[in-house]
Amino acid sequence: MLDWLIRTTLEMSVLIGVVLLARPLIRRAFGAVLACDLWLIPAIGVLLPMRPLRPESPLDAIQLPAIQLPAEEVTTSIYTAAEAWAVPTSIPWEALWLVGVVVWVALLFVRSTRFRRDLVSTATPFVARSPAIVGLLDRYGLSLTRVFTTTRAGAPFVTGLINAKVFLPTDFAERFSEQEQRWVLTHELTHVRRRDLWARLVAEGFRALFWFNPLVHLAVHLLRQDQEYACDQAVVSRCTAQERYRYGKALLLGESPQGRPAFATFFRNNTERYAMLGKYRESSLNTVVGTVACVLIGLYSLTSSPTSVAQDAGKPGYDLGSITELRAEVHMVKFNADTESTMRVLAPDQSGQQQEWTVVLPSASVLREAGVTFTSFAPGHGYVISGSPSRDPSEHRLFAWTITRPDGSVWRRVE
Repeated sequence: MLDWLIRTTLEMSVLIGVVLLARPLIRRAFGAVLACDLWLIPAIGVLLPMRPLRPESPLDAIQLPAIQLPAEEVTTSIYTAAEAWAVPTSIPWEALWLVGVVVWVALLFVRSTRFRRDLVSTATPFVARSPAIVGLLDRYGLSLTRVFTTTRAGAPFVTGLINAKVFLPTDFAERFSEQEQRWVLTHELTHVRRRDLWARLVAEGFRALFWFNPLVHLAVHLLRQDQEYACDQAVVSRCTAQERYRYGKALLLGESPQGRPAFATFFRNNTERYAMLGKYRESSLNTVVGTVACVLIGLYSLTSSPTSVAQDAGKPGYDLGSITELRAEVHMVKFNADTESTMRVLAPDQSGQQQEWTVVLPSASVLREAGVTFTSFAPGHGYVISGSPSRDPSEHRLFAWTITRPDGSVWRRVE
């Protein structure tokens, strides 16, 4: 579990970094909706059991000369990622992580409970004074009985995952003109239509699991911001310049001191946000090109390179006259098109300590001919792997001959 947590944290951090670099460029070139969708990349990266193979590019065909290191002069021990985090072993990392998850979820639950209790005590049914407001609610499929006014700071906002409710300030009719009231409601109802609260729930789930990673907290904060930008774009993409001005005015009037309950959306003041209101124009071509760009970013980020120069440069020799058997837990499989594929596994040594091993498999094309797919070696316990070990025992590298899956089926290398 600790090894999975370490690897997933590192990989997710890299994917968040990709999004942080790409989102401002995508937002300015293609709009805020596509920039918000980029946050799917780290979410998918965490859920993928293994990375698919990236299509080979001309750069992958470049072969660099092997660099031989004077092994007799290297005396410093090199630890794997799992071993490095296991030193000192007296620290119960998994227990600390689990305590952090429980504490974070408990705090979130307490905050949400207090927030709902405050709403119940301060909310009153909203009375629509205009048929246009009722018609707007009907178009979005929201009953007037699910719209309330509240004295709680932060309104207007929408909350609720199953039966979403809109909460407006008690001075809603006085603060906003009739047209501005429609803009405010349209903004909040667009959040409901876009399922932004569900996306925020998923984000909070990731934040609870990776509470120790500051990049995850930053990502959740920026997701909230990008949802607001995307909602603005969805509202004003077909509006005239005058309508955009009135919408922006409604945003400014909606500013108020706000709390931070879970799963609620708010108007928030941001210079870039207002600047975007006058820039974005809906364009089918722009949407198609932007979608292709986002898909390419996702594919490049979520797939593995077909070759590894470092791996090929230092390819070790194996003791083919010796057989080592591992009872292992598979963590990741990397399929390469024309070179050897690899598995990363954990297996206990003679003292019972978990060791990280790299298991060498044939290329992806050979594996496919044998009926092996991405799901054949899914991550999990119960694998029995036999093969020839590297001549250097410290490398923990195994040239696999047979792999017995937990269900009893066996793969055998054919040479």
